[in-house]
Amino acid sequence: MGHILVIDEADKAPTNVTCILKTLVESGEMILADGRRIVSDPLEAAGRPNAIPMHPDFRMIVLANRPGFPFLGNDFFGAL
Repeated sequence: MGHILVIDEADKAPTNVTCILKTLVESGEMILADGRRIVSDPLEAAGRPNAIPMHPDFRMIVLANRPGFPFLGNDFFGAL
């Protein structure tokens, strides 16, 4: 069973974090701090010992405030 990742107030995250989330959404891959890589294609993960296959039912929901007053976060939508 796949899980759902809900990220609330993404506009408050540093820009480098939003760039990583954008890469995960666009390419289906993310490099972890320990060198392992999350990949969306299970066949690609099969031949690589440091690859973690993403469940096909995994979903990510990202919530952010619109830019401008009274919200003081970064321009999350501009980064996407």
